[in-house]
Amino acid sequence: AGTTRLPVNPMTDGAAIGLVIPLGERLFFGADDGLHGLEPWISDGTPSGTRMIKDLVPGEGDGVYTGTLAEMGALVVGQELYFTGYTLDESQNLWYSLWVTDGSAAGTRMVLRNRPATMAAVGNTAFFLCGGDDDVSLFKSDGTPQGTVELKHWGTGYDLNLYSRALDGRYYFYLRGGGVTELWESDGTPAGTRLATITPRVDLLILKGGVEMPDGLILYVDGGKIWQSTGLPGSAQVIAGDYLVYAGSVPTAAGGWLYFIATNEAGTSTYNLYRTRGLSSGIEPVMEHVHWIQAVPLNRTA
Repeated sequence: AGTTRLPVNPMTDGAAIGLVIPLGERLFFGADDGLHGLEPWISDGTPSGTRMIKDLVPGEGDGVYTGTLAEMGALVVGQELYFTGYTLDESQNLWYSLWVTDGSAAGTRMVLRNRPATMAAVGNTAFFLCGGDDDVSLFKSDGTPQGTVELKHWGTGYDLNLYSRALDGRYYFYLRGGGVTELWESDGTPAGTRLATITPRVDLLILKGGVEMPDGLILYVDGGKIWQSTGLPGSAQVIAGDYLVYAGSVPTAAGGWLYFIATNEAGTSTYNLYRTRGLSSGIEPVMEHVHWIQAVPLNRTA
């Protein structure tokens, strides 16, 4: 196949492309065309289908924030993308703001004048935390300004922890309060936003960072070993006791397999890439001398 150049900025300084996220069959990204500042763009892979969506901050000012995902919490919900940008108030002051877009100018709207720190979707509802030290709030949104509501505000003594996850119809997130880290949950109501109930699934999938495989088996790392569990008491089993998982990597699921970096000789410095589906498949070697894994979607083959 040939290579197609998609021109964005004909100037000499480049387009400063960042925050590249798939949105359906198109690609959303932030780019600077040399005239409008850093703004949201969309592309279907063709020159004619590559365009700026909307000038969020008119003029040369930047309208989209392209920092790290952990800092801004970009999130795809259905056919729409929640992302952090900027907006000008009545006094022409620049504010971080949460925007939603379907890739069209008419479908791009600001839903909250605040910057989300971490986000996850429960069905078609986006949950996100905003704020910083001693000023943390939890919101939910249906993608409209009127449907974006604050569920709870934590005052003095609570700080953000940049991790959250949706599980079984609830939004789980961590907060640091009183010198300890607490796990919270929300069902989308103020009364249902509370310290989390630790069930076996919450323990495996949230606290231990496990991955649920297509057959329902949960694979997780504990003590440097790969384990499997059905979630029932007494069902945990070590898949291979002679493998030590590299502490600097996160096991990644793709194509029905769990990929992980490990050594099969504890204490050595040589780590290889392996994969497993659990005890039924055992451990399969994939590649030697690997120290990181790039996460890929579950519906792709690694």
